[in-house]
Amino acid sequence: MKKLIIRKSSLATILLLLLVFNRLYEDLSPYFSYVDEGLAAIGIICCVLSSIGKNRTWSWTGKTVTLMAGFLLWGSLCTVLSDIHAPVTSVILDAFAFAKFVNLLVLGMYLSEYRFSREAMWRTIAWITRLFVLIAFIFCVANLLVNINMYTDIRYGIRAFRFIYPRVGGLYTGCSLFLAIQTIDIYYYRNSIIKRFFLLITILVMISTLRSRAFAYAAIYMIGYYIFLSHKQYRFKLWHLLVLALFAFVVGYSSLRFYLIDNEAQSRAVLLRYGFKTARDYFPLGSGYATYGTFQALNARSPLHSMYGFSGYYGLGRINTSYLMDNYWPAIMGETGFVGAAIMLAIIIMMTQMIVYSFANERILLFALIFLWTTVCINSVATASFITSGAAMLILGLCIGHKALYTKDYPEGQ
Repeated sequence: MKKLIIRKSSLATILLLLLVFNRLYEDLSPYFSYVDEGLAAIGIICCVLSSIGKNRTWSWTGKTVTLMAGFLLWGSLCTVLSDIHAPVTSVILDAFAFAKFVNLLVLGMYLSEYRFSREAMWRTIAWITRLFVLIAFIFCVANLLVNINMYTDIRYGIRAFRFIYPRVGGLYTGCSLFLAIQTIDIYYYRNSIIKRFFLLITILVMISTLRSRAFAYAAIYMIGYYIFLSHKQYRFKLWHLLVLALFAFVVGYSSLRFYLIDNEAQSRAVLLRYGFKTARDYFPLGSGYATYGTFQALNARSPLHSMYGFSGYYGLGRINTSYLMDNYWPAIMGETGFVGAAIMLAIIIMMTQMIVYSFANERILLFALIFLWTTVCINSVATASFITSGAAMLILGLCIGHKALYTKDYPEGQ
């Protein structure tokens, strides 16, 4: 009987595909929704097994892990001293959800220590995403012509395309992943007309969702593509991120104003308002894990939700929870206070510096990862993106870990 052999590149490909398309099949079975949690749990083990600090790139990771440990300890202190006592299981799961994105980053870096052909992995995943986008584009055109029940609402007189995702957010977030993956493939296998064609239809599918964030992501990608891939001498600086952030803010200002300022009864505005209130009421601490604005707070029947009257707002009650997860920073502020929010912001800044440092001389990879990281950060304004962006974190970890080895290619199986 022949021994079953699974190549390391195949294993990495399967894991990444599970996360990239997770939003599609998690509705088929509840078990699929825990794929990123399972991988994040493995990431905790990798934090221990990896030789953090063996070179400068890993030292950046060590600092990030240390900051996350500090965040978890601070949140635990808030939980212990809080007058609200959630079940221990809910507290642990809530803390784990906040730390998940760092665990997945470390998992990707740890997998990169196994020397396999990354070119084959990225090429396989890139062509799978291109095939998916091609099919989506065909249905997108059909959606413009006739009603094929693949839209959520009508904007600007056009049906907002969602394809086979339950919500349009899944489609434009997926397209941002596809653009990053296809750009990484360009780094390994050069650019071509056919690859540029697929980049174009991916952008078209993204903007067919008719969401301001989709427009912002498409504009950021096109500007970045022109700068990074057309100007070979261009060198990225950290302050350029501020320009990108400002541009994204200008593009999405109307939506931000609608959701967070003008419409006080809108779910995101409610969560933000009471997130500030909770942070002020419990200052200098927070209300503790599993008490505000998270799935575990809902499961634990947090008294704060009742006191704030969340059941009276659409999407924030116990029956309809569709918008309760559309927040990140309000939950951070509420549960860990302003100090916890500052620590989490420091973690994000540290990871940004790590990306820029690692790929300062690799302009195509730098562009792909900066674009991916920028979309995750922008998404965190309106969704729990750092909790749900497992694929992006694994991609970042794989690329950063690979770069940390200071080599480019390894024969399969060595």
